[in-house]
Parts: sequence; structure tokens; C-alpha cells
Amino acid sequence: MATAFDDNISVQELADMLQTGVAILNQNDESIMHALRTEFRTRSQIPWWRVLMLSPLDDDDMRRLNLSNGGFICTIADITHEKTAKLLQVEIAREAQERKQL
Repeated sequence: MATAFDDNISVQELADMLQTGVAILNQNDESIMHALRTEFRTRSQIPWWRVLMLSPLDDDDMRRLNLSNGGFICTIADITHEKTAKLLQVEIAREAQERKQL
């Protein structure tokens, strides 16, 4: 199953992918090691916001963990307050611009 990350991935879709692993590919379907940060909203009644960050392990970490093909540190964090504030600021700016044009 191949899935492209976008800003609307659900927690269930993420869980479905992570149970078997995630491959990060370029446009030529080649495995690449780069940092990834994607924000997503849960599908609950209250729209909780989360951020998923994958940071590649450096050479020292790979040696210490006996990994030869690389790996990532995976972080999932709650960003509901920050995202709500940001969206509110965007809405206030849009409304101010509309009033200014009238």
C-alpha cells in the first residue's frame, strides 16, 4: 500500500501504515533519508491536531543501535492549542482584509 503524506492524514491511516513500517521515497520510488514533519487532524468529535516528525538517526546513533540501513526517531505531539491559535489568526486577518476592502 502506497500513501502520500499530506496535511489531512488521519490517525487511523497513520496507525494502519506504522504497524508494518513506513518507507519514505522520492519521485523515482527510491528510499531516501530526510526529516519529515506533517500536521494532521484526528477524526474525533473534537478536532485534535497532531504533528508527526521523523528525524533520521545520525551515524553515531546507527552504530550504537547496530543499524546498517538507517532509521528514524518518531515523535507524535499534540499541537491543538498552537494550531487553533494559528487558524484563528488567519481568520481574523481574512476578516480584517474583507472589511478593509468594503
